[in-house]
Amino acid sequence: MHGRITNPSGTEALLWLQRAATANPPLISAQLAVAALYDSGMGGVVSDPNLAMQWYQRAADNGSSLAQLAIGLHYTRANSRDDAQALRWIEKAANQGQAIAQYCAGVLYASGRGTKTDAIQAHMWLNLSNKSGYTPARSAFEQVSKGLSRAQTAKALNLANNW
Repeated sequence: MHGRITNPSGTEALLWLQRAATANPPLISAQLAVAALYDSGMGGVVSDPNLAMQWYQRAADNGSSLAQLAIGLHYTRANSRDDAQALRWIEKAANQGQAIAQYCAGVLYASGRGTKTDAIQAHMWLNLSNKSGYTPARSAFEQVSKGLSRAQTAKALNLANNW
């Protein structure tokens, strides 16, 4: 899984990261770093979205919520758009307490992307993200809250409290 290197100084760093990423047990942070290098094309590494996804997948398989979120966000992009897959991966990360993923899950439920529109699920995820301190979640949470009845709000709050 070696990519082309345009900056020789990036070669050694990438090789060391790949060694750590494939060690037994693998270093998940190294898997994320390799994925991010291929995703961004930084450090002299030529951008390669396919290799990035392979490395994100490895990290996600090892339980990384950041990798799960990255895969989910990948599926929201126009050239690879698959909202159901995006929601599936984003919810995996959200269920681990990843605040940005919780926000994204709330937005997907509120807009009906990857699922039918579900204001109660949107409220729950946005509430959790907001409580975790993710600032953008606050306004989205307030907007979704305005459209809920008291019974729906109570149900959403109960879901969040029992999450």
